[in-house]
Parts: sequence; C-alpha cells; structure tokens
Amino acid sequence: MKSAREKRREARLLLIIDAVSREGRAAEAVDVFALDFLLQHPSLLRTYLRGTRLELPPEAVPSPTETESSEEALLRWKRSVGSRALAPMIGRLIARGLIRRGSGGRFEVAPRGDEAIERLRGSTGSIERTRLPKLAAQVAKNPSVARQSLLAALAEEMD
Repeated sequence: MKSAREKRREARLLLIIDAVSREGRAAEAVDVFALDFLLQHPSLLRTYLRGTRLELPPEAVPSPTETESSEEALLRWKRSVGSRALAPMIGRLIARGLIRRGSGGRFEVAPRGDEAIERLRGSTGSIERTRLPKLAAQVAKNPSVARQSLLAALAEEMD
C-alpha cells in the first residue's frame, strides 16, 4: 500500500508532466525529476531562482521559514534518486494509463490522465500551482540551461 507521501508525489509527477507538455513539448525524465526535486526542496528552489532570470510572484518565492526547515542538500539529493523513488512512480502512472511514452522516450499525458489532472488541480496548494507552470515553462524553453542552473544551485547548496 502506498503512503500518503507517495500518493502526493505521484500526483505531483503527473502535474509536472502536464505542465511541461502544455509548454509545447513532451517531458524528458531528467526534467520531470528535476522539477519534482525543486518543488520538494524550497531551499534549493530559492538558490535556483537566484541563478536564473525566472521571476515568481512574491507569494510563490520560498519563504525563509520554508528554506530554514529544509534538510541538508546532500541528503535531499540522495533521498530523491530517480531509479529508486521516482522511476517506480512513473511506472505506476504509465500502468494506470495516465501518462505514456512519446517520441524519444519522453513522457506525455494520456487522455485518461487529463481527467485526473483536473481533479488534482483543485487539491494542489496555491503556492505549488503558481511555481510549477513557471518552472515548467523555463525547462521547456531551454532544458539544457535549466539543468545547468539546477547543477549550479546544487553545487552552491553543498558548499
């Protein structure tokens, strides 16, 4: 049986794939995992935002309270390893017919997933609803720059 945390994370993965797809391209696994990671760890998101030109509304920028409660960067990264945590969740989303593999192994929302996404949008917090589309748009616009910014933010957090 999946924990509430696993269910929430699977829901976030589905919303991430939808957000990237709405930006005009199918989601690559590396980008899905990176966006999940940024949304899960406010201190890293704050560092990431400093290294990019992406502007979030003030209420969506991680607050000092959010970032101070975050765990040490290396432990966060270790806990988020895609092959052990996220890949099985992606597999369950595919098995349930919510997403599918598109061209080049990228993820796309399946028609059945659209129904689930509509239900999930109502239960997602307002801050995450604001952060996700902006981050997804940046990743879709230039994935390699977004990945470099994430790596730079991780390096800064580990120093």
